[in-house]
Amino acid sequence: LEEALHLAAQALENNYGVKREAIDESSFAYTDLTQEATHREWYFWIQNHELQMGWQITLDAQTGEILDLLQESFAGGNG
Repeated sequence: LEEALHLAAQALENNYGVKREAIDESSFAYTDLTQEATHREWYFWIQNHELQMGWQITLDAQTGEILDLLQESFAGGNG
């Protein structure tokens, strides 16, 4: 888990400029180690209400390869 979170934090900083401190201060809405047909995946859904941002990260649990990375702003609202 710690290694996967470290890789996820690196990906967020490299792709979106999000510092590790912001990740450490965030809420983890969801964290799971899934079993896919051919491999296992770590999935993180991280939310930072102070920054009004959220991130979803999926990585291959064995290789550490980032499989999916998404940033979303909470500012859009529903109206």
